[in-house]
Amino acid sequence: MKLFYKNGTEAYNGPLGLEKLCELPDVHLKNLDLRGVRIEGTFKNINFDNSDLTKADISGAIFNKCNFKDTDFTMCDAVNTQFLNCTMRENIFKYIRASNSVWDGSNLRGSKFFSAILDGASFQNSDLRNCNFRTANLSCADFGTAKINGICTRMAVLCGNNLPAYYSEPVTSYYFYGKETINTYKLTNSKLQGIYYSKMEYKLGEVIDAGEINKRTNPGLFVGSLQWCIREWISLGSDPNFHLFRVQCKADDILLHYGELHNVHYELDTDSGFSVRKIKVVEELDLDQFRKHLKLD
Repeated sequence: MKLFYKNGTEAYNGPLGLEKLCELPDVHLKNLDLRGVRIEGTFKNINFDNSDLTKADISGAIFNKCNFKDTDFTMCDAVNTQFLNCTMRENIFKYIRASNSVWDGSNLRGSKFFSAILDGASFQNSDLRNCNFRTANLSCADFGTAKINGICTRMAVLCGNNLPAYYSEPVTSYYFYGKETINTYKLTNSKLQGIYYSKMEYKLGEVIDAGEINKRTNPGLFVGSLQWCIREWISLGSDPNFHLFRVQCKADDILLHYGELHNVHYELDTDSGFSVRKIKVVEELDLDQFRKHLKLD
């Protein structure tokens, strides 16, 4: 097998495959050109500093106490890969596919994760300071005890992870409103019932109380932003007989996901939909105006 440095000169030529490097302790392979290479196995105390792993396939591999400083992982396949206690400062992880990957105890400070796929990833006890996760998929990621000061998550997918509720779930901002009135929206079917939970009927001017809340049998009254309601209406065929209401609720009637805010535990729809205990139906909006603007006919 031949290994090359990024400048094109030969680093190694022999029968030893890259997957056997785990048998060689403290190997230094800086500046390697590993573009498109398939890497398998378990590696410990190996130095890959300044190497290029663009489009490499390292899925399922395990790296323990390895060095990857200033390494390029652009478009790398790292599904189920484990980076344990590795030094990975200022790396490039753009477009990396790393679902269910593990980065526990690793130093990733200053790395760039633009549009990375990191759903289900674990960052327990890792250093993520000043990392850029812009447009990355971080759904269900485990940040545990990671250091996150300075991270950028603009336009990132954050649903289901264990960052604080007020960081990743927009509706939690209402919690700090106390008993103030919140204006939001409710979409119903032609019978004035909820589009997914039809036990309640919503009429203009009435106050609707969900009664005793139960996660499985009575999750509350589901409402959402105007955008969420319109998108749901369209996804259900933009029925002209549906109704869209502006409704009001008290901030402290909103049911949030995290127990430290409320005693009810269930997932929020972080795409601007949420449940409440009680609402007042105050105004009906004409859905036909949106049909015309969106050219649905």
